[in-house]
Amino acid sequence: MTIICIEGMKGAGKTTTINFLVERLKKRGVEVTIVAPFTEANTHFEKVGGVFPLLLKDETVKQGFNYVLNRYLEVIKTASLSKELVLLDRGWITLLCALEDSVLMGKSFCRDSIMEKIPPTLFLNVGPKVTLERRKGELDAKSGLGSESLVERDHERRLQLKKTYQSHIIADWDTTEKLDVESKAFNEQLDCLVEKILSNMSVVNEMLEKSQDAIEMAAKADSKSPTLMRKQ
Repeated sequence: MTIICIEGMKGAGKTTTINFLVERLKKRGVEVTIVAPFTEANTHFEKVGGVFPLLLKDETVKQGFNYVLNRYLEVIKTASLSKELVLLDRGWITLLCALEDSVLMGKSFCRDSIMEKIPPTLFLNVGPKVTLERRKGELDAKSGLGSESLVERDHERRLQLKKTYQSHIIADWDTTEKLDVESKAFNEQLDCLVEKILSNMSVVNEMLEKSQDAIEMAAKADSKSPTLMRKQ
């Protein structure tokens, strides 16, 4: 499985980008699965009569964070078991930012688990001012924005993580201006990203095939080996 993570603050254009990516990839014959752990968590907590206020410090947050973390790690763990493509709607960067504001026990263990394997990531960069403008009226627990100061701090952390782990960033788009999906520039960016994803998939699938061949060869060799009988 090839995993591509789409990271960005609220209002950065993740949903729009993912929809157009899926359309382009399907035209190239690629089956895509979208996994959105944070959205799943929100849906889960809404069904049980609560909300998932990511940046607040209470028991609901702990449950929500654990839900997202486990779902994310589940996807990462199964990455070597198939040739599918998964687009992750937010992942390691958002988790690490949320972890900083949590009151969870075992922060180091959580951080180590998240950082064990970082997937190739598309970083959508939009500043806090634009986020607040695009999410006007949503500074509440349910939105996950919390307050203006938290939005600013979240943005700073994301930029720092992007800088620190630059080798995992396959594309860095500034989405301060609203995405013009009809523009030549946007479509060229999409085409370039699609080629990078296909190239990444090719490398991963080749590794999977070599691994499978090695397993089959080992199995054949094992079946031809004489059975050693223990001395009575």
